[in-house]
Amino acid sequence: MRWKWVCSLIKPDFDILDQELYAHFASHPGRLSNLQWRDFEKIVAALLESQGYKVELGPGSNDGGTDIRLIQRDPIGDILTLVQVKRYRPDRKIKLEAVQALHGAATADSADRSMFVTTSAYLPSAEKFAARHNVPMTLHTSTDVQQWCVEACNGIVEDKRKLIGEGHVTRAVDRARRDHRQILHSSGGYDMVTNRFAIVLKETRNAALLLDLKTRIIEHDGYKQRGREVPDSDSALPLLSTISVNGIRRVRRVGEGVSRRFWDGIDLYSPWDGSPTHFDHCD
Repeated sequence: MRWKWVCSLIKPDFDILDQELYAHFASHPGRLSNLQWRDFEKIVAALLESQGYKVELGPGSNDGGTDIRLIQRDPIGDILTLVQVKRYRPDRKIKLEAVQALHGAATADSADRSMFVTTSAYLPSAEKFAARHNVPMTLHTSTDVQQWCVEACNGIVEDKRKLIGEGHVTRAVDRARRDHRQILHSSGGYDMVTNRFAIVLKETRNAALLLDLKTRIIEHDGYKQRGREVPDSDSALPLLSTISVNGIRRVRRVGEGVSRRFWDGIDLYSPWDGSPTHFDHCD
């Protein structure tokens, strides 16, 4: 189930992939070779985009030997890099002919550079060819992709700050105060019952960015171990000046149509009905 969840994070609009996805492959780079070849291309494209490139992902077939085109803005002229991506078994090494073909495609397109990315490795003849001074090519393996995942995962934390300004938080909190359906709720637990509340900061057809809310107990057993609680929208206000990125999470939409249910891999969120919710912190 966890692997299915990880694979579900790879969606067609690859420009916004999840922190969970990058974290998974940062910890398990060997699993990159278990992906479908097209999904591996999408991940590589998204990782390169996170490094600041303008990325054009090819159609996946009949691409003329180029899977991705990278454009790097430069004051004296854009720099074009052609990228070939191969999701191979670890024992299936890249041969000389493959890197020569990429170099030929780069030369034909007047590209400034080329890059080969694979989940396997390269034969010595391929490495020797790419190392020639007149061949502006770099070779990368799963080890490099793993490092890109680490950097992208760290970068997402900072990106959350950039994506969400004070205006977004203010408007989201105001909407939640006027309409309780703007607040999402998740309840779960085995021996205990816990509640999580959140408001939507940004939302797309496939995903949303949530800001966690604290809870406020309105009734308890005298020990605050059992009772009822509600979301505290005021808990979001201190974040207006310094947004806590740990409280901001990307979630995936579940279902079709107008369904407003979201899943983060652990909790399933749906609109809060406005009623105080039961909690039980005793095990």
